[in-house]
Amino acid sequence: SLSPQIIKSAGQKDYTKMIFLMRTMSKFAIFSVSILAIPLFFECGTILHLWLGKVPANTIIFVRLFIIFGQIMLLSAGIQNVFDALGKVKEYNIWVSLILLLNLPFAYFFFKFNYPPYTIILVGMSLELLSLQIRLYLLKKHVDFSFLYFYSDTLKRIIFPSLCIALLLFSIRYLNLNMYLQLITTFLTSLIFYPFLIYNFSLEAKQKEILHGFLVKIKK
Repeated sequence: SLSPQIIKSAGQKDYTKMIFLMRTMSKFAIFSVSILAIPLFFECGTILHLWLGKVPANTIIFVRLFIIFGQIMLLSAGIQNVFDALGKVKEYNIWVSLILLLNLPFAYFFFKFNYPPYTIILVGMSLELLSLQIRLYLLKKHVDFSFLYFYSDTLKRIIFPSLCIALLLFSIRYLNLNMYLQLITTFLTSLIFYPFLIYNFSLEAKQKEILHGFLVKIKK
């Protein structure tokens, strides 16, 4: 629902609003996934055990790395829409595709020297972070915005609440609960406390208004 607003802002050359909506889309995308992804990170061992019985080697670390990888990818959630709105898709796709295609030669190199299987995900995460930087650099060529503010907004308003809830969920493991109760407690704690942290520490006033509008539409 934010995509049409980004396109409209670009058409009106209201780039300040467009960048704000881009940041908002990235935040909402990350938070909507994190509320379940973070407890899943801690409890994937239990869930895999209940699902599969015997969990294959490296499966847990694969799942945990994929969760982190997914969160990194969502940092760029709104940037693609901005380039679509600006009509600069060709340049954007060429550079991003070239960087992400490096996954193949890097993976071949590491596997050739017998690195563990999950190395491919670490390579992907590193290239995704590089890709984010290139995306922002390309955007800077067309729109004036602050790199510093983008990163400080990311670090303070996205990483801080995620770390807080992660520490809280990690502490649950020391309560010596049985497997099922720990699983339920972990997910309930995230569902109760994570939205509180997001609303009070992560969202700007205008973003809270947008969120209220979403909730009203859902309620109706």
